[in-house]
Amino acid sequence: MIRTLSIGLILILGISFIQSCVPEQPTPDQEKIYLELALAYNKSQSKTTASALFKQDDANGSPLELSNPANVTYASNLLIYSTTEKWYKKEFIGRIESEFVYTDLDSDVISNTMVLNDSIGFLALADSHSITTNLIIPITAPNFLSNERLEVELLDLNTGFIVLLNSDDIPSTDMMIETDHLSQIGIGEMVITLRRIKEVTTLTQSKLAGGELKICYEVSDTISLY
Repeated sequence: MIRTLSIGLILILGISFIQSCVPEQPTPDQEKIYLELALAYNKSQSKTTASALFKQDDANGSPLELSNPANVTYASNLLIYSTTEKWYKKEFIGRIESEFVYTDLDSDVISNTMVLNDSIGFLALADSHSITTNLIIPITAPNFLSNERLEVELLDLNTGFIVLLNSDDIPSTDMMIETDHLSQIGIGEMVITLRRIKEVTTLTQSKLAGGELKICYEVSDTISLY
């Protein structure tokens, strides 16, 4: 019994010694923190998601977790850090256009007001469709700008398999999804999500390292493939 306690004590002391030898991470230069902001509004779910990502030095730098008292808010609500995704996020009910406010360790305040881009939507979508023929979807996407692109997500509800399609040209009337993309999903129920994405490589306010912005307006609908 005494021997077991002694070994346990030695192990604890050993672990403490190892931990004491681990060097502390240096505090990043507050002027060299790159800021990525993202705002997504899902009309079908009536939900807005605000996200912020901090990187060391530039757009290709390592993700950073802020140290207290540094923080980031959207619509005066604190964004919460995800240890797996490395993003700070918060979801809101409804369409929320507000501002991101980042306060760094030097108490400098960086503020960026968000305005959602124009809408995108389905004019009509059939209840079912054969995977052997191209799927034509009438859509509406007014005032398409040069810095916007279209992303289409096809989600197989049975398997969770996703096919992502991208285009720099948003059609004004019809959008076609070819049979080779439909065949990847296969027979069953599928969710189609249209995303109108605007990307800007400069922020209204940022640190010297710079930043970027991604704004997304999306809508979803369901169709059965046979």
